[in-house]
Amino acid sequence: MSGSILIMGVGNTLLSDDGIGPYICKLLQNKNLPKNVSVVDGGTQGLNLMPFFEGIERVILIDAIEAKGAKAGDLVVIEQEDIIKTLNQKMSVHEIGIVDLLLSLDLVGNKPKELKLMGLVPKSLEFAYGLSDEIEKQIPTLLDAIYKQIEIWNKKEALC
Repeated sequence: MSGSILIMGVGNTLLSDDGIGPYICKLLQNKNLPKNVSVVDGGTQGLNLMPFFEGIERVILIDAIEAKGAKAGDLVVIEQEDIIKTLNQKMSVHEIGIVDLLLSLDLVGNKPKELKLMGLVPKSLEFAYGLSDEIEKQIPTLLDAIYKQIEIWNKKEALC
Protein backbone atom coordinates (compact mmCIF):
# COMPACT_ATOMS: atom_id res chain seq x y z
CA MET A 1 0.00 0.00 0.00
CA SER A 2 1.44 3.36 -0.97
CA GLY A 3 2.41 5.45 2.02
CA SER A 4 1.70 2.66 4.50
CA ILE A 5 3.06 3.16 8.01
CA LEU A 6 3.35 0.44 10.65
CA ILE A 7 3.80 1.25 14.31
CA MET A 8 5.01 -1.85 16.08
CA GLY A 9 5.64 -2.09 19.80
CA VAL A 10 7.86 -4.83 21.13
CA GLY A 11 8.55 -5.89 24.69
CA ASN A 12 7.51 -8.06 27.56
CA THR A 13 4.72 -6.60 29.70
CA LEU A 14 5.76 -8.85 32.60
CA LEU A 15 9.14 -7.10 32.91
CA SER A 16 8.05 -3.63 34.03
CA ASP A 17 9.40 -0.94 31.66
CA ASP A 18 10.19 -3.52 29.00
CA GLY A 19 6.46 -3.38 28.28
CA ILE A 20 6.64 0.18 26.87
CA GLY A 21 6.12 -1.01 23.27
CA PRO A 22 2.90 -2.94 23.91
CA TYR A 23 1.69 -0.17 26.26
CA ILE A 24 2.10 2.49 23.56
CA CYS A 25 0.33 0.28 21.01
CA LYS A 26 -2.63 -0.10 23.33
CA LEU A 27 -2.84 3.69 23.70
CA LEU A 28 -2.54 4.27 19.95
CA GLN A 29 -5.29 1.79 19.10
CA ASN A 30 -7.74 4.17 20.78
CA LYS A 31 -6.58 7.23 18.81
CA ASN A 32 -7.75 8.60 15.49
CA LEU A 33 -4.69 7.88 13.39
CA PRO A 34 -4.45 8.49 9.64
CA LYS A 35 -5.91 5.66 7.53
CA ASN A 36 -2.48 4.67 6.25
CA VAL A 37 -1.24 3.87 9.79
CA SER A 38 -1.57 0.45 11.37
CA VAL A 39 -0.60 -0.48 14.93
CA VAL A 40 0.67 -3.91 15.99
CA ASP A 41 1.63 -5.13 19.44
CA GLY A 42 4.57 -7.35 18.55
CA GLY A 43 5.21 -8.43 22.13
CA THR A 44 8.13 -10.84 22.17
CA GLN A 45 7.40 -12.65 18.89
CA GLY A 46 10.74 -11.97 17.13
CA LEU A 47 10.89 -13.45 13.62
CA ASN A 48 7.19 -14.35 13.75
CA LEU A 49 6.55 -10.64 13.11
CA MET A 50 7.87 -10.77 9.53
CA PRO A 51 4.43 -11.07 7.85
CA PHE A 52 3.33 -7.74 9.38
CA PHE A 53 6.00 -5.93 7.33
CA GLU A 54 4.75 -7.17 3.97
CA GLY A 55 3.86 -4.20 1.77
CA ILE A 56 4.75 -1.69 4.49
CA GLU A 57 6.87 1.29 3.42
CA ARG A 58 7.63 2.94 6.75
CA VAL A 59 7.95 1.54 10.27
CA ILE A 60 8.28 2.97 13.75
CA LEU A 61 9.46 0.32 16.20
CA ILE A 62 8.73 1.14 19.85
CA ASP A 63 10.89 -0.46 22.53
CA ALA A 64 12.69 0.07 25.82
CA ILE A 65 16.15 1.31 24.83
CA GLU A 66 19.20 1.54 27.03
CA ALA A 67 21.55 4.40 26.15
CA LYS A 68 24.89 5.36 27.67
CA GLY A 69 24.69 8.47 29.80
CA ALA A 70 20.89 8.62 29.60
CA LYS A 71 18.57 8.51 32.57
CA ALA A 72 15.34 6.58 33.02
CA GLY A 73 12.57 8.09 30.94
CA ASP A 74 14.82 9.79 28.36
CA LEU A 75 13.52 9.61 24.80
CA VAL A 76 15.81 7.74 22.40
CA VAL A 77 15.32 7.83 18.62
CA ILE A 78 17.59 5.74 16.42
CA GLU A 79 17.65 6.31 12.66
CA GLN A 80 17.39 3.40 10.23
CA GLU A 81 21.02 3.44 9.17
CA ASP A 82 22.15 3.19 12.81
CA ILE A 83 19.70 0.62 14.16
CA ILE A 84 21.62 -2.60 13.52
CA LYS A 85 24.96 -1.07 14.52
CA THR A 86 23.44 0.37 17.70
CA LEU A 87 21.59 -2.79 18.64
CA ASN A 88 24.70 -4.86 18.05
CA GLN A 89 26.24 -2.72 20.80
CA LYS A 90 23.46 -4.06 23.05
CA MET A 91 21.58 -0.83 23.69
CA SER A 92 18.13 -2.32 23.30
CA VAL A 93 16.73 -4.91 25.64
CA HIS A 94 15.57 -6.80 22.52
CA GLU A 95 18.76 -6.44 20.52
CA ILE A 96 18.90 -9.99 19.23
CA GLY A 97 15.24 -10.25 18.19
CA ILE A 98 15.11 -6.90 16.42
CA VAL A 99 18.46 -7.36 14.67
CA ASP A 100 17.44 -10.83 13.47
CA LEU A 101 14.07 -9.50 12.32
CA LEU A 102 15.57 -6.59 10.35
CA LEU A 103 18.31 -8.70 8.76
CA SER A 104 15.74 -11.34 7.78
CA LEU A 105 13.44 -8.72 6.24
CA ASP A 106 16.37 -7.42 4.20
CA LEU A 107 17.30 -10.96 3.15
CA VAL A 108 13.81 -11.69 1.78
CA GLY A 109 13.55 -8.26 0.13
CA ASN A 110 10.84 -6.95 2.43
CA LYS A 111 12.79 -4.30 4.29
CA PRO A 112 10.79 -1.09 4.79
CA LYS A 113 11.86 1.99 2.83
CA GLU A 114 12.16 3.96 6.09
CA LEU A 115 12.39 2.79 9.67
CA LYS A 116 12.96 4.39 13.07
CA LEU A 117 13.41 2.87 16.48
CA MET A 118 11.89 4.99 19.26
CA GLY A 119 11.66 4.35 22.93
CA LEU A 120 12.36 5.36 26.47
CA VAL A 121 15.29 4.42 28.68
CA PRO A 122 13.91 1.92 31.23
CA LYS A 123 14.22 2.34 34.97
CA SER A 124 13.33 -1.25 35.79
CA LEU A 125 13.37 -4.49 33.87
CA GLU A 126 12.45 -6.52 36.95
CA PHE A 127 9.62 -9.02 36.98
CA ALA A 128 6.63 -6.74 37.58
CA TYR A 129 3.52 -5.75 35.67
CA GLY A 130 3.21 -2.06 34.83
CA LEU A 131 5.53 0.80 34.00
CA SER A 132 7.64 2.73 36.50
CA ASP A 133 6.63 6.29 37.39
CA GLU A 134 9.59 7.71 35.41
CA ILE A 135 8.38 5.98 32.26
CA GLU A 136 4.69 6.83 32.84
CA LYS A 137 5.59 10.54 33.07
CA GLN A 138 7.38 10.41 29.70
CA ILE A 139 4.61 8.68 27.71
CA PRO A 140 3.38 12.04 26.27
CA THR A 141 6.92 12.80 25.04
CA LEU A 142 7.13 9.47 23.22
CA LEU A 143 3.64 9.84 21.77
CA ASP A 144 4.51 13.34 20.49
CA ALA A 145 7.61 11.95 18.76
CA ILE A 146 5.51 9.22 17.12
CA TYR A 147 2.84 11.69 15.94
CA LYS A 148 5.48 14.06 14.55
CA GLN A 149 7.15 11.23 12.62
CA ILE A 150 3.83 10.14 11.12
CA GLU A 151 3.18 13.75 10.08
CA ILE A 152 6.64 14.09 8.51
CA TRP A 153 6.23 10.87 6.53
CA ASN A 154 2.70 11.74 5.39
CA LYS A 155 3.79 15.22 4.24
CA LYS A 156 6.70 13.64 2.40
CA GLU A 157 4.34 11.16 0.73
CA ALA A 158 1.97 13.98 -0.31
CA LEU A 159 4.83 15.75 -2.05
CA CYS A 160 5.73 12.69 -4.14
